[in-house]
Amino acid sequence: MHNFANRLKELREKNRLTQSALASLLEFDQSTISYNELGKKEPSIESLIKLSDFFCVSLDYLVGRTDLDVQFKRFVLEELNQLIKKIDEN
Repeated sequence: MHNFANRLKELREKNRLTQSALASLLEFDQSTISYNELGKKEPSIESLIKLSDFFCVSLDYLVGRTDLDVQFKRFVLEELNQLIKKIDEN
């Protein structure tokens, strides 16, 4: 399973952002992103929330507690809701 440092780098690269660009968008110091990705500095809870909101992923996904991002969970829940509606209609 991924840890936060790896997950942050993966998300940043997937979105084709440099460390400097991400830091600028989130109003962080560029060194903060670098240290986070190297595992040299743990993020504050405020930073974690900002990052998870920015990348539209859950905190659990961001810190590596799950491999399911929030978008996939929403998709599954929507599919289940539609299935339940169909069952209720019958």
